Amino acid sequence: MKAVQTYTVVSHLPDELAPLREVAMNLGWMSDERARDLFRRIDRDTWDHVGPDPVGMLLRLSQERLEELAADASFVALATSVRDELVRSLDTPRWFQVSHEGRLSSVGYFAAEYVREQILRATVKEVPHATTVSVDRYLESRGPGLAVQIDATIHVERQGQKKILIGAAGSMLKHIGTEARNVVELFNDAGN
Repeated sequence: MKAVQTYTVVSHLPDELAPLREVAMNLGWMSDERARDLFRRIDRDTWDHVGPDPVGMLLRLSQERLEELAADASFVALATSVRDELVRSLDTPRWFQVSHEGRLSSVGYFAAEYVREQILRATVKEVPHATTVSVDRYLESRGPGLAVQIDATIHVERQGQKKILIGAAGSMLKHIGTEARNVVELFNDAGN
């Protein structure tokens, strides 16, 4: 018999868990260990099954489990604390705002994404898309023939992924850095 209509049933997130929804929708959770631990605490098996996907996890939870979490004052307080910290981190000026005084057209603003792109290109399927990059310092080229300087921290989900990104004698990390710098310099040259 052919189905006439398909329905998708989704649990309702109780109001007490609104901070949890905000954390799930804020990509900052990827580089925040407390946020990842928050989702693991909900249900480690589901978290391991869906991978680093907090929205997917929330969609898979039963209404009963959501009600249990909403009734757990310590969990609600933790979710609220994690949400507040992520919001605070968005309001805090970063290296770019401080060093470039609001010149958002600078290529440096996107340097972290260029580094991340090269990580994904170089490692293909070895390192998951949960990799994030934060730029600690960015210095534009001081003139023709001088390189852009980027100090970045690469955040990975699992310890074993560090070895993959570093590579033999640092070869993978050097390759990623060189390729990212080439992309940044290409865009810098186009903007000048």
